[in-house]
Amino acid sequence: PYQGYLSENCTTIAEVMRGAGYHTLMTGKWHLGADRKECWPLQRGFDFYFGGISGAFNYFQPGGNRGITRGNEPVTTDSSFYSTDTFTDEACQYLSLIAQQDDRPFFLYLAYNAPHWPLNAKWEDYQKYRGRYKSGWDALMKQRLAKQVELGIFSSDVAPAPHTGRYWNDLSAEQQDDMDSIMAAYAGCIDSIDQNIGKLVAHLKSLERFDNTLIFFLSDNGACQEGGMLGKGNEAMVKDPPLGTTDGVRLGEAWAIACNTPLRKYKHFLHEGGARTPLIAHWPQGIADSLDGGFIDQHAYLPDFMATCLAVSGATYPENLPACEGQSLLPALAGSNEPVHSEPIYFEHEGNAAMMWQKWKLVREYQKPWELYKLENDPAELVNLAKDHAEQTSKMVKMWETWAKERQVAYPSRFNMYEHIAK
Repeated sequence: PYQGYLSENCTTIAEVMRGAGYHTLMTGKWHLGADRKECWPLQRGFDFYFGGISGAFNYFQPGGNRGITRGNEPVTTDSSFYSTDTFTDEACQYLSLIAQQDDRPFFLYLAYNAPHWPLNAKWEDYQKYRGRYKSGWDALMKQRLAKQVELGIFSSDVAPAPHTGRYWNDLSAEQQDDMDSIMAAYAGCIDSIDQNIGKLVAHLKSLERFDNTLIFFLSDNGACQEGGMLGKGNEAMVKDPPLGTTDGVRLGEAWAIACNTPLRKYKHFLHEGGARTPLIAHWPQGIADSLDGGFIDQHAYLPDFMATCLAVSGATYPENLPACEGQSLLPALAGSNEPVHSEPIYFEHEGNAAMMWQKWKLVREYQKPWELYKLENDPAELVNLAKDHAEQTSKMVKMWETWAKERQVAYPSRFNMYEHIAK
């Protein structure tokens, strides 16, 4: 089983950046060991912290064991609290405070809980989108894929993963209205993130810190299918005044598939719909002019942020800990065409497994057979090449299993790769 808290045998980006003279600031969701105070932000490298130590919480009225903490102490929120807004406001206050102290650089980790369930959208944000999704998920998938092709994210001949849920026209008018409401709440939560990123950017500009601040923006996984095929209504975390949406609503599988188009699967899984998310980088003084507003089509993963921060700051990584496994993204941002990763990179999440190496991706859903894909011409993972390239599959499975054993990854020990390849 997973340990459930931040290991002592590792370091955080905040710890190494503070060691290099940076101010270290955080607002938002922590979720790295709520019941172990030695794992909390202030104990793991941050100078300031405001947010939720636990996992998900109500955006308006966090409470119980899912409350809000400032530093190491719980705080009571008032009626003005809305997590996306408040986390940004607190971050801006920290930035103003350190600007008054000195001109040292800063590392800010702003971790919104939106759009994690419960989908507590503000009324005005929710109303912007109410009624926009009554054409259904099939229409949304076609619209979004067309936009992605127009932007150059995917080629015009990309084959999208199909929707595997219920047909929209099989739903009653009441069900369709409920589905529109759920998606409007989801969109409203994301709209609020957009507003707050704008607020943060404006504040950095007012402090004259914007042009030489490297900003990374990303999601940690694809859209979330939790809540069943058609989502879910009331949860234990409820704000009494009606907000135009069912409090505690979850997006559900049908909308999650649509949100991830043209990719396959969703959160929890390591197929592209669950693992492939966009990364937006902004740094006027550090990104090549040729990349301004453009795309870099390379794969990277979360450990690369540690390596990138080390490269940016000149910080020293502790010698007594396992080596940093990421690669710096700075060459890619400077315009290099060399891949960020020529070496294999490995993944495991709740029994799901994957590996990316050169042109190949190996992936497994729980204890189902391993699958093999060439993502360059099959980003939706529709053509499984495991049988046609059994030798390559076997080689990569052995590599993944060696990695998993060395890293003490929790994965099914009874899994027999040869049996499944043969099938």
